[in-house]
Amino acid sequence: MTRWLVLGATGGVGSVLTSLLAERPDTSVAAVSRNRVLLEELNRRLGCETLQFDVTSSAARLGELPAADVVVDLTYAGGRHPRAIVRKAENAVALIGAYLDRHRAARLVHTGTWVLLQRRPSYSDRLVTRLDWSSTYTLSKSAAERALAREWWAGRMRVIRLGNVVTPDSIWGVALLRALRASKIESAETLISPANVCGVDALVEAVDDPGGEPVALGSSAAGWTWGEILEAAARAVVRRGGEICGEWEPVGRAAAGAARSRTTVIHSLPLRGLWPMPLLLDTVALDSIPGWLQVAPVLKRMLGAHEASPLDRLPPGLPASDVMPGAGRDEAALQALADVIAEAYLERGYTPLVQQAGGV
Repeated sequence: MTRWLVLGATGGVGSVLTSLLAERPDTSVAAVSRNRVLLEELNRRLGCETLQFDVTSSAARLGELPAADVVVDLTYAGGRHPRAIVRKAENAVALIGAYLDRHRAARLVHTGTWVLLQRRPSYSDRLVTRLDWSSTYTLSKSAAERALAREWWAGRMRVIRLGNVVTPDSIWGVALLRALRASKIESAETLISPANVCGVDALVEAVDDPGGEPVALGSSAAGWTWGEILEAAARAVVRRGGEICGEWEPVGRAAAGAARSRTTVIHSLPLRGLWPMPLLLDTVALDSIPGWLQVAPVLKRMLGAHEASPLDRLPPGLPASDVMPGAGRDEAALQALADVIAEAYLERGYTPLVQQAGGV
């Protein structure tokens, strides 16, 4: 029997992976997360072992984690203070390193992100060893890779950098569902942009392959554009008897590099400025900080925090970006993504908003 330990099991990717692993014969799965409510739901649905546990906490106790053959790390060290984010990421890696030291037969699959390669494409086959200040997300992910480089166990660790993972509940999957429902996206020119997506299958292949490259990319479907993915998903909905409106032909060309460069600078400046601030900033109520009420509006305008995320809008604003290194255009991978979106679209009762408006 293969024993799996899934860290971050209740997230959009973790819950799908945990479900897939739990369906396998001769397999036991221990699902670990900070979210007690979602863990209880996983236990009811799958009958797997669950543990409420925060791997990023300095108070986390190694002995509470059950023995496993494979550890899948899907965790993300969130926070407000950049030093706290880095410290949490390093805590998680240190705990996992101690786990591998205690359980000598276990191996680790850590999930990274292709986004780190936007500024450092030459690192596609090696770990990033410098912090990426583009956002709190990239800061967290780069801190984890830097810590892994220091803790590296050759032959027992793999890093799979995932693309924009499409599941029915991931931010990318929901954005595609919203685009199909709205019959359009916010800016048609981004339809021509590479989507840099992948499905959970890329992660499944990585966890099943102990002999794969130490640092790899989930890139077999990354070369498909947003327009091609939406078109394939629309066809899949129609084949299943559903109704779809909208055309997914691009208008103009997306300019990814300049926009991303400006956004990176805007976000990195406040993060770097917060680095020397007291760590208490990560835990106290912001309005209790002297002067915060005067500074907050300026920061929010700089960061665009007063606006809804483009992915949350209707129609959604899908990002324009450069293609990730080694991006593939695998037909089977495209169809698998289209099927995931189409099935969720129909199961959740989506219909085009254009059609709804016409019937009023």
